[in-house]
Order: sequence, then C-alpha cells, then structure tokens
Amino acid sequence: TGSVVEKAGPAALISYLISGIAAFLSALCYCEFSSLFPYSGSAYSYIYFTFGEFPAFVIGWNLILEYTVGASSVIRSFTTYAKNFLPFKLDGINFRFINFKFDVDFYVLVVAVLFSLISLINIKKLKSVNKLSTFVSLTSLLFIIIIGLKYINKNFVSPFMPNGVSGIISASSSCFYSYIGFDIIASTAEEAVNPKRNVPISIMLTITICMLLYVSCTAIITLIIPFDFFFADTTFITAFSYHKEFLGVFIVSIGSFASFFSCIIISFFPVPRILFAMSNDGLLPNFFGSNGSSSAIPKLNVLVSSLIICLFSFVIPLEELIDMMSIGTLTAYSMISLCVILLRYNILELPLPHKYDNNVIDQG
Repeated sequence: TGSVVEKAGPAALISYLISGIAAFLSALCYCEFSSLFPYSGSAYSYIYFTFGEFPAFVIGWNLILEYTVGASSVIRSFTTYAKNFLPFKLDGINFRFINFKFDVDFYVLVVAVLFSLISLINIKKLKSVNKLSTFVSLTSLLFIIIIGLKYINKNFVSPFMPNGVSGIISASSSCFYSYIGFDIIASTAEEAVNPKRNVPISIMLTITICMLLYVSCTAIITLIIPFDFFFADTTFITAFSYHKEFLGVFIVSIGSFASFFSCIIISFFPVPRILFAMSNDGLLPNFFGSNGSSSAIPKLNVLVSSLIICLFSFVIPLEELIDMMSIGTLTAYSMISLCVILLRYNILELPLPHKYDNNVIDQG
C-alpha cells in the first residue's frame, strides 16, 4: 500500500477500485468457464477446449511457471516480514551469473521446505486450519479499521490527488498484483462440492470482498497519517506506531502472520493440478495423471511442484519473481478473455476434447 499511496496520494483507493474492476471482469470469464468445465486444469483446460492442444500446452507451462513463481514470491515476502521478529540475523548470499541476479536466503529455504511438507497433507484435512487462519485475518482487518477510525484526520487527504490522474493510473497497474490468485479457485474444481455452482460463486465473492477490504483499508491508512510519511514500505504497523497505538500494532502482526500462512498454503495448490490435467490429456507423462480416481491428485505432483517452488524461492530475489509472475498472469487472463469470445460464437462448431463430450452441448 505504501508504494501505491506514493504514486497516487490519498486517491490510492481509486487505484484499488479501478484495478479491482479490471480483475472482476477477468474473474467473470473464469466464472463462465468454471461453470461449464469443472476440471482441475483451470485456464489450461479452458484453452484446450477452445484453441486446441498446442496453445493449451504453451499456456499450461506458462501457468506452471506463473503459479510456481507466485508461491515463491509469497514465501519470500513472508520471510522478509518474519525476519523483523527474529532475535538474530543470518545474512544471505548475493551473486550474479550471466546477467542474472541471485539472492540465496536460508530462512526462505526453511519456510519453503516446511510448507512443502504441509502441502503433502490432503486438502480436506487442511480445511479447518485454513478456515481458522482466514477468520483471524479478516477479524484482524475489521479491528484495524475500527481502531483506525479513532485517528482520522481529514486534513491528511488534502490534496486528494497530488500527482493527478496519471498518478492514479500508474498506481492502478501496481494494485492489480493484489488481486492475482482468484484463478487458483478454478484449479481446485474437481475437489469441490457442486463445482458448477460453488466455484463461480467463490470467485465472485473473493474478488468482491478483496476489493472492499483494499478500498476500506487504503481509505483508513491515508486518513490517519500524513501523505509526507508514506514510503514504499509503509504499513499499518507504521501508521499505528505513529500514534503509539500498540494494540493496533499487535493486531496487525497477528493478522499478517495468519494471512501469510493461508496465502502460502493456497499458493501450493494449483501446480499439481495443472500437471494432473495435462497428464490426463496426454501432454505430460502418465505418472502425473489419474491413478484410478478422477479427482485424486498424485503425491508425486505435489512433491515435484514443491521442489521447484523451494528452488525458485531459495535463489531468486522478490523483485524478479514479481516481474515474472505479472507476465504469466497477464498472458493467461488475456487468453481466457479471447476464449470467452470464441465460445460465444463457435460453441457448437469447435472440436470437443474427450473429457468434455458429455457436458458441453447441454450447457451450450
């Protein structure tokens, strides 16, 4: 939020609203496809149906890279935050190799391995833990907003747009990264109850709630500290420390750890399911595919994806990870939008992949 407010000023809430609307439109495309094809592949499966094998193969690997990098970036972010609470520091190793920058961080490796082991647990067994961490996160945000109301000063939001409309638009592109991840819901469709109904509803609720929370929290933080105090790393901890509100600092810390836990767990879900879908379509070796159950994700998939995530998060700096993830995400979202257009006009003329034969015409 700090970097966004630096660009847009107190009008940062408009930036979050603009990027939220853009994400909402992309989410509508995923909702339409997830109601038609409730399978594990998410964007890969949708592109397989509309454009065929080769584009789906390319996008499948693009998604594997995107989700792997996404999980790695969340682990890096969490480790950077958690280091502030450690009594000792262990310096990493920085080096360059053929114009590539590497940042070896042993704290990151420990966190990545820990969550890799957790991800091997069945998704249904993690449901209660994930619900608890989500509840703690949302409750913390609610208390943060309530506590922040005590320190509101309308003078802090004047001028409202110090950098003009260009600042708002520039900040909107940064905000879009905050909404990335709703497509992960579509990748778990085969493990959902009544996925044709529940997956689209979950996607819409996720985007809507996130948008409301981002706009509300941005409005509060810009109203409780002056614009001159905002820097790239400014957070609610900074804001509450400014007012010596230590209860607020404590609540923010608890909420941050809970949200990071939930986010990291979820970020491990999609890659094994993309491998599963590609294997079932014959685009990857059979051992990544079904073992007699249409919805059982092989442990090998989880292990392979976890090893890659551990490697990426261990050596690649956070800034590089975010850039890589943004490229993959924009490619996938753009392709899904094209798929919806194609679906509108050619649903009865397109060749139907084997696993969709019994579903498409009825839905169309």
